[in-house]
Amino acid sequence: MDWPSNSPDMNIIEHVWARLKTLMNNRIKKPANVDELWEALKEEWENLDNKFIKDLYDSLPRRVAALDIAKGFHTKY
Repeated sequence: MDWPSNSPDMNIIEHVWARLKTLMNNRIKKPANVDELWEALKEEWENLDNKFIKDLYDSLPRRVAALDIAKGFHTKY
């Protein structure tokens, strides 16, 4: 297999960043400065659901298969 596409959708960390963004936007008390932002991000990172992370890892074979079928073009991921 040639080197797969480097689409951000194929990189599962992009889904983690999206989840963190959602969690940060849903916080009742918004960070007022950079230090509070950093602390809030660390808190949300540590509280990420392990099942969410496991499901992302488990999706990797399906992602690669979809990429192979699409011959490197757009996939549903």
